[in-house]
Amino acid sequence: MSRIRLALAGLLALTATGALAEPAVHEVSQHGKAFHPDTLTIAPGDRVVLHNDDKRVHNIRVFHPKLDFNSGKQEPGEPVTITFDEPGTYYVTCGIHTQMELKVAVTP
Repeated sequence: MSRIRLALAGLLALTATGALAEPAVHEVSQHGKAFHPDTLTIAPGDRVVLHNDDKRVHNIRVFHPKLDFNSGKQEPGEPVTITFDEPGTYYVTCGIHTQMELKVAVTP
């Protein structure tokens, strides 16, 4: 019985410190051929949801040794979600509108 109590105490301690916290979700808007905001600092495992609030099609791209992502055609009103699991600095771009850039810093 003492093993169960010890395990429960450990689980409660992890929960209290946030070690078991759910990954955060960060919202980014695309409008005017730009990302808003254009810089994020997030934790590993967090998700970024990119909303196409423009009246034009976008194509979300990430080229990084730890993450190669291509959303394909993103229609107006359509969200795209990217999970960033590994620490590093990532640049999210639009494959159609090359001036669009979102810097995502993933820090532990």
